[in-house]
Amino acid sequence: MIEPNSPLARAYGWAAEPLDALLQVSDDLLRTVASGGPNTIHTLAAVLAEREAEARADPAAWADKLAHAPRVELLQQAFGCVPPGFQAALGKLGHKAAPRATYGVLHRACTMPEFMLVLRRRTKISAAFITLLTAPEARRLNARLLSKLAFEDTEGVEALLEALALRARTAPWSEHLDQLSACETPKQLLEWIEYHWEKPFPMPPWAGDDLLEPITDANTLRRVGTEMRNCLAEQVSEVGRGLDYYYVTRGTPRIAVGLHLRAGKWFATQILEARNRRPKAAARRQVLAHLTRAGIPVDIDPETYALIERALGQRDQDDLRIRLI
Repeated sequence: MIEPNSPLARAYGWAAEPLDALLQVSDDLLRTVASGGPNTIHTLAAVLAEREAEARADPAAWADKLAHAPRVELLQQAFGCVPPGFQAALGKLGHKAAPRATYGVLHRACTMPEFMLVLRRRTKISAAFITLLTAPEARRLNARLLSKLAFEDTEGVEALLEALALRARTAPWSEHLDQLSACETPKQLLEWIEYHWEKPFPMPPWAGDDLLEPITDANTLRRVGTEMRNCLAEQVSEVGRGLDYYYVTRGTPRIAVGLHLRAGKWFATQILEARNRRPKAAARRQVLAHLTRAGIPVDIDPETYALIERALGQRDQDDLRIRLI
């Protein structure tokens, strides 16, 4: 019997329960399960994903098959065919059973040459990656672009495919495919997509006040960045991912304030004028007063604060915070 929270239960996940019924009638299957690695886990899980009802109806016969039949024969019986690369792809799913639906999706992907190029070159495959890779949106990509998803030395493949899926219904694919195909890595693809088809900005962490207003969409962030000739236009991706947020003064002088999320809390990390210049102390003090009332602290490392406080002989904390930001 597979005990709850045991290594076998954790390895087989949803498949542990139907597999346990078969183990009750076969010591040979127990030995196979106990000694098997990732390929065994995913072969058995894939077969049960497709044939669980039949296995429950005749546990003795299926326990015998799972214990003694070659893996390719088991997969052939479960899926009707074993496309090239399917067994190898199963072994890349890791040390735990994937969600039930993943195995059928992976099997279909292995029948499509354009997807096999991607799957063959990856050393690890996640269930999310398979689902997104085989989504209708990904089928719109040409072969050259799709092959770039096989790069292993960059992050963001899943995020790239998610971005494609979110924007496929409205994005003008035909006019952008050449530009997308010119990108060399998934990271470059993701950056291009986020710049042109960015996610809607999340809700601002603070609604703002009579001095500062949040920049709530990418076009406004780029426009303000262009007006102020600073780096705001390059921060669309970080804001879209919920890591940063920017505010701008409602009047003059035009000042931008950057907030950053760390450990679940927002901190003010930047107060900038045009051309990334530092505003005058009076303007910084005014901005800080509004941030303080809003409960948003300035991001200063305590050790750095103490060191500079001693060096300056400064005891006015507000003034010191102004000096540091």
